[in-house]
Amino acid sequence: MMRTRNLLLLTAVPVLLCAAGAWLLQLTYNEVKDRTIADYSSRQMLLLEQSAIAVENFFRSNELELRSLSRISDMAQGSVDCQQMLDSYLEIHCEQITRIARLDMEGNVLYEAGIGQRRWQGSPLEEEHWRNPESAEMQVSEVFYNELDEAVLLMQVPVRSADSVIGMLAIELPFTTITRDFIHGAGISNAMYPLVVSDQLLELYCPSEVMLGEEEEDEREICSLEECAADNPSLLAYGRMIASRPQGSGSYVLDLSSIGGGADSVMIAAHQQVSLPGSGWSISIATPRDEILQGLAHYTQLQWTVLSIGALILGGFLLIMLRSWNLMRERELLERSDRELRDSRQRAMDALQRYEQVVSMIPDIFWRVEVDKAGNLRSAFLSPAAAEILGLEGEADSNGLATLMQMVLPEDMPALTRMLMPVEQKDSSGQVEFRIRRADGRIIWLRTSSSAEPRPDGSVLLAGISQDITAIKQAEGEREELEEKLRQSMKLEAIGNLAGGIAHDFNNILLSISGNTHMALQHAGEDSQAGHHLQQVELATERAAQLVNQILTFARRNDRQRSSQDVSVLLGESMKLLRPTIPSSVEIITRLRSEHSSVLADPIEIQQILMNLCSNAAQAMEPRGGRLEIELAMLPREQARALATGSELDNEQGYLQISVSDTGPGMSEELQSKVFDPFFTTKEAGQGTGLGLAVVHGIARTLGGEVLLESTAGQGSTFRVLLPLSEEEQPQPAASGRSGMPRGTERLMLVDDEPAILMMLEKVLQLLGYATESFSSGNQALEAFRHDPDAYELVITDQTMPHGTGDRLIQGIRELRPQQRVILCTGFSNTVDAQQAEHLGVQVFLRKPFTPAQLAQAVRSTLDGNAGIAAEQETESARREQ
Repeated sequence: MMRTRNLLLLTAVPVLLCAAGAWLLQLTYNEVKDRTIADYSSRQMLLLEQSAIAVENFFRSNELELRSLSRISDMAQGSVDCQQMLDSYLEIHCEQITRIARLDMEGNVLYEAGIGQRRWQGSPLEEEHWRNPESAEMQVSEVFYNELDEAVLLMQVPVRSADSVIGMLAIELPFTTITRDFIHGAGISNAMYPLVVSDQLLELYCPSEVMLGEEEEDEREICSLEECAADNPSLLAYGRMIASRPQGSGSYVLDLSSIGGGADSVMIAAHQQVSLPGSGWSISIATPRDEILQGLAHYTQLQWTVLSIGALILGGFLLIMLRSWNLMRERELLERSDRELRDSRQRAMDALQRYEQVVSMIPDIFWRVEVDKAGNLRSAFLSPAAAEILGLEGEADSNGLATLMQMVLPEDMPALTRMLMPVEQKDSSGQVEFRIRRADGRIIWLRTSSSAEPRPDGSVLLAGISQDITAIKQAEGEREELEEKLRQSMKLEAIGNLAGGIAHDFNNILLSISGNTHMALQHAGEDSQAGHHLQQVELATERAAQLVNQILTFARRNDRQRSSQDVSVLLGESMKLLRPTIPSSVEIITRLRSEHSSVLADPIEIQQILMNLCSNAAQAMEPRGGRLEIELAMLPREQARALATGSELDNEQGYLQISVSDTGPGMSEELQSKVFDPFFTTKEAGQGTGLGLAVVHGIARTLGGEVLLESTAGQGSTFRVLLPLSEEEQPQPAASGRSGMPRGTERLMLVDDEPAILMMLEKVLQLLGYATESFSSGNQALEAFRHDPDAYELVITDQTMPHGTGDRLIQGIRELRPQQRVILCTGFSNTVDAQQAEHLGVQVFLRKPFTPAQLAQAVRSTLDGNAGIAAEQETESARREQ
């Protein structure tokens, strides 16, 4: 049996060697074949490039001569000497052109010269192969058949007078001359299967009948390659490739049986594009692959001869070696058996030692256990790494697996049990992740992979590795947290884009409502029934404006002008508006007195902090009610740092603490970790946006402060907002009110693209005694100002307008009258803020919606020379007073 096996083995060796030799020879042949074809294609491409360059140079030289002829004054003026010049030019180039003509812009032939009876009839421009006579460049037409059934093409150059085109010079070129001189003349013979096609896949030249078939002698149509090669898909595909690439190589199949070749001969082809203005050709040549590779036939025969001789010699040598090997093998069998017996025992001992060393070096837990039919563990083994991972003292013994099972958290035990008890399953391999509580109480994650080996007695041998993946799980958690932050950031960006988009239009609407309501209130009287309703409209308009500002603040799309604000005063005013919105079942306790309560902020930001915190607290105590406490306190810097551990609070003046406490149900730790996330809410759908606390957190951080939360489930919640104290003086609120608005008689220019706003501004200012002139676009206003720059004492303009923005209008006005006073208004703008308006020289920057009183104050202070960009802050103060 052994001899037969050895004989088969030794017989297979020469066969494999022969196969390997044949493969190597074929590989070498393929490489030589590919190189031969590549070299031949390179020679083809070089030949085509020479032919293309010759054609392009031919047209370039004709273009230069024609342009020189067109610059002669007699040619440009169309005098009688033109005919003599044309005759001379035709006589010099009679071997290359058949006729030449001077045409005017309407295509009428003024003068022409032709060989024989060649003359153009009528207006040549009516024929489709003529190009646009108004072109300032040289143009070349497609190939076509003329009235003498000659394949020709036209070349045109413009004739200029001064800087304008007044006509053209045109010559007719026989296409056969080009193919003869520049295709065949470049060394391309018919044996190379030349083919010339246009960029529209029209067959221009194909002398080989086997490629596209024999054409009728009286055929005057230029044949499309798609029609001529419809029965040869490979040639058609190659033609489309020619049209799509300026140069390259490829292949197609031709039936060469009619000329002694194969029925399906593979042609190795290359093409080159000839670029001409107004037209384009591609020249292609091809050679049968069999002709290219004909020189390799003797190489193939030589290869197989060498392989056959080598195989015979090797086979004879192996037969001799086989007989010698059999004799020696029989003598060595006994000696080897004895050595193998001794060595096998030593190898087993060495393998066991190496196994123990490897297992001790593995940082993961390697375990092995045998499970009987009843599911009982017969024996178990754990690697030394188990003690360190499980937090055990000393090494894990045979009971270590039981100890590991006891550490598994109850909720993860079912999955682990299913993997360890595969006695009734066919596929017993698997992987599971679970948590354990170590001996020191720390919870870690383990990933266990196992495989099972059934035994004849019905038991199963399980072996596996358990890896500590706690760090991986933590990294996954951090990644999910970062992904969540990214999603929230994308939501904020979307809200910012939406807020910026609607703020301008919405504030314009509010301004129109506010102004018209004010004027209606003046007529109706504040004490009348209608006056009461109009006051409610004004209040609703103010709340809508605050809502827009809150959305912009949350999306960080508004440019706040912050100044020193007395928070105790602001909170007192805000409570008057807030009290009616809170249920009567909620008792409100305020302690708003503080030794120092000035912070650098926008008043609306302080109001938003209070209203969002109080609204959130009141909703938390629904429906039973409770107690809401609001308190102010001044904290030194060190005390503030102690409260906000981990925050960078370094204001030397200390911090103002705004505390809002409720007696609601409180929050768990999980809710506390999410409460400041945008869009997070515990309310039912449609009852909350989840933006309130996120706005509070964003404002506090923007002002350099912090928000702290203290809450216990069942015991209520306390929010503490820490804001840095300011030593700046508080601005005095601007005088406001509906009565006693400042008046004047000056002439004002009003610019706004909204008709309703423009009409409202006119009425308000005219009631105050001013003379006004209104414009609906910046371009119209600038044109009127340019006509009389001294006619207006003040310009009031909107920023965002479709025909000339406010900043462009101001720049134009400054060029005409640098000292002109300007008030710039905007509902919202991404391009101009208060700082940029100041750089433009604007005296007052008004944000819509503003009241008539604010407008009157801004106009009067600007005309009196007492206004600056700070007036924007004054309008905010006036808005709060109302």
